Amino acid sequence: MNKLIIRNILLSVLLILLLVLVFLFKSRSPFGKSQSSFAAEPKKEITRIEFLHEGEKLVLTKDGDNWIVNGKHEARKSGINFITRILTEIKIKSPVSPELFQA
Repeated sequence: MNKLIIRNILLSVLLILLLVLVFLFKSRSPFGKSQSSFAAEPKKEITRIEFLHEGEKLVLTKDGDNWIVNGKHEARKSGINFITRILTEIKIKSPVSPELFQA
């Protein structure tokens, strides 16, 4: 066989192997990025949300189709939709090292 043909066959095999590796590993994410178990499961309904800041508390409670703020006022649907969308779609960017938990 001609040296040119052998070289082309070897390059083709190498490229095919690289393509196979890319397809096998493209679904994997570095640093555990795809481990997003923190997000609320969409099949579960969120019925209460609490915010706490420097001793002040804000409680959103679902009452039928409406959300009530601190048991008194009705909340805007667009605001609630925004908050629930964030809670159900939140993803972990990367895991935290154990050393940071001890700080």
